[in-house]
Formats: sequence, C-alpha cells, structure tokens
Amino acid sequence: MPELVASFFLVLTGALAVLFVALRATRTSLSGVSLFVFSVLFYVLAPVIQLSASMDILVNTDEFSWSAAVYTNVILFVFLLSYAVAYKLLTTNRSFHSYEKFNAQVGYLGVRVSFINNFAILGAFVLALAVAFRGIENTIISLFIFKFLALIAFFGACVYFLGLKGQWGQKSILLGLAFLFLLIVLLLKNPMFERRNAIGPIYLAIGCLALPALVQGRKFLLFGILVMVLAFPASSLLTHQYGISDSGGVTIEQVLQQIKGHYNDLHYDAWANGLSMQKMIADNGHTLGAQLLGALLFFVPRSVWPEKPVSSGEMLGQYLMENASLWFSNISFSLPFEFYLGFGLLGVSIAAVGMALFVAIVESKASESVVWHVFLIYFSFYIYFLMRGPFLPALAYLVPVFFACWLSGKVFLRKVYQCE
Repeated sequence: MPELVASFFLVLTGALAVLFVALRATRTSLSGVSLFVFSVLFYVLAPVIQLSASMDILVNTDEFSWSAAVYTNVILFVFLLSYAVAYKLLTTNRSFHSYEKFNAQVGYLGVRVSFINNFAILGAFVLALAVAFRGIENTIISLFIFKFLALIAFFGACVYFLGLKGQWGQKSILLGLAFLFLLIVLLLKNPMFERRNAIGPIYLAIGCLALPALVQGRKFLLFGILVMVLAFPASSLLTHQYGISDSGGVTIEQVLQQIKGHYNDLHYDAWANGLSMQKMIADNGHTLGAQLLGALLFFVPRSVWPEKPVSSGEMLGQYLMENASLWFSNISFSLPFEFYLGFGLLGVSIAAVGMALFVAIVESKASESVVWHVFLIYFSFYIYFLMRGPFLPALAYLVPVFFACWLSGKVFLRKVYQCE
C-alpha cells in the first residue's frame, strides 16, 4: 500500500512538472495545461476513486495487481517528466507571443476575401451535399464532406471572425462569411454525424475565440477543470438521462453523485488498461511497433492490406474478452502505454519528446499565423482524446484537421505579419 500511494504521488509530481513548464512568466502553453488536467483526472483522480470502490476487480473487469499498478505509475511518470524536460529545452530562449497579445494585434493579419476562393469552397459544399444526400453514404465522398470540407468551414469561420478586429472596411463581408461558414459547421459537425472527439474541440475552440480571456494561462486551467472535471460528467444526466428523478428534475445531490460515479466507469479506463497491458505483454511480448505502423498508415484500407494491425485498444479489448469479463473490444489505450507496448520505457520517452516537439512547433507557427493560432487552441482540447487513445483513431481524426489548417492558410489569408 505505501508503494502504491508513493507511486501516485510520483505521477502527480510529473503532472506538476508539466504544469510548471506550461505556466511560465514568459510563456504559456495551452496544450501543457490540458495535459496536466488530463493526467490528474485520468491517471490520479479516476484510479483513486476506482480503487476506493474495489481493489479486487478493475473497471475494465481485469484483476487488480499491486506490482502492475506501481509500475503503471512509473510508466506515466517517465512520460510526463520526459515531456516536461523536452518542452523546457525546446522552448527556452525561443521567441513566443502570448495569446493575449496575439488577439490584441490580430488586426495585422491580412484576411483574404477572395470571391473566387469562397465561391469554389461554397460550390464544393453544395455539390458534395447534393451527392451525399442522394443516398451515397459511407463512401470517400461522404467522408470528404463530413470530415474535410467541414473542417475548412471551421477554419474559415474562425479566420473571418478574428479578421473582424482589423478589417473595418470589409466588416460586413467578413461577418457574413463567418456566419455562413459557421452554419456549415453546425450542419455537418453535430452529434448526428460525428463523435464527440471530433466535435468537442471544435466548439470549445470557437468558444475560446469568442471569449479570448479563456485562453489566458490560469483561466484556461480553470476552464479545463470545469469542463472535464465537472461539466463533462454532469452533462451525462441530460445526454443519457442517468439518475433523473421521476418528476424530470435534476437535484444537486444527483449531480454530485453522477460526477463521482462517472469516474468509476469505462469512460475512465485509461489507468486500468495500463495494468492489463502488462499482462498482455507478459503473454504475447512487445509488438515492436506493429500497431503503430497500422496507426501511421491509417489511410490504407483493409481491402488493400488484409493483415493491417488493429488498434491497440482493439487488441487489448480482445485480450480482456478472452482473459477477463469484458464484453466488447472498443476500449481506450493511453498514449504512453501505446508506445510502451511497442518499445518499452524507451518508446514512452520517445512519445513524450515527439509530442513536446509537435507542440513547440505548432506554438511557434501560431505566433505568426491566425489559422495555426486556431489549430493550437483546437489541439489544446483535442489532446484529451489523443492522450486517451487509441492512437490509430486519434491520429486519423487529427491529420485531416492538420491539412485543413494548412490549406485554409492558403485560401483565407493574403499575408501574415508576425506580432511585434
């Protein structure tokens, strides 16, 4: 028991190291703040609540192991500390422009209102929607509509909205285009067509752009805590009608009970899956990156590659169905465990350094470009889904956003000046 308690404090120390490098006097990292919130929530708070309910059977129906629990926390500490050290080294003495200063000077950004470009984009929407709603579903065309074109509309709405601060001569045009593209986002990016990991970051990013005070470091930390620790689980009372009284009302006691109970179900199985992963490795060995190759080549269909590896979550889910009492295989698989499954602790460190490098590069580009500014805020919320995993679907959803951001910079911006 003392070893387990100490190991949780080790994870908390790693999370605080991430927060320390994310909230510096000279630099604020929204992604680092979100990583801290995720780590405390999924790697400390949820496991403690789950273990307080039962120390025999994990939330994923597997048996609890003291040694596996301690070592799982060691893996998480290595990841968090590696990220903190790498991010600190990558960003020390590098230029950085605060989000507050960027928003104050966003008028310097040259927003392009091109009739040809906007007509082409809107024409593509109309044509694609006409094809899709004539019965063609689950095809490349449908995916192109709902995944990629909707993302172009998201960036277009954000760029034109931010452009209102500086383009007074085109204010009515920018407002109309921002509203039009936002309608397209509402039409295509909603719970009827998308999963919450695809729509959640979009609307949270739009909210932060509408209320720029939210992207200030400590306010963003508080906002992330309120959204993930309180609002997200409490919203299940409305979306799933859990615990609603016969009269249809919701009491404070029900909300508090729902918040506590939410962390004791499979939504928060990330830590428990780390324990089960060790058993799977003991039986089958490390994959040496086989499942990572399948994730990197997510765009290759199984009809072309029949032996394409399944996601790590699917792999562990099948293992638990065979060796525990799990009744389905679509489960999470956190990013540190993803790379530990492939290459051990070395892989964990590589994953942490790689993510720190990605965040540092995007932050650098966000200081110069409004579209990358939008992408960075988007990624600061998407990191919750990336960290929870599995890596294959998380990467498959992120890559189109990345390319949509790049293309939007070509379409909607004329010239970008770095903030002085």
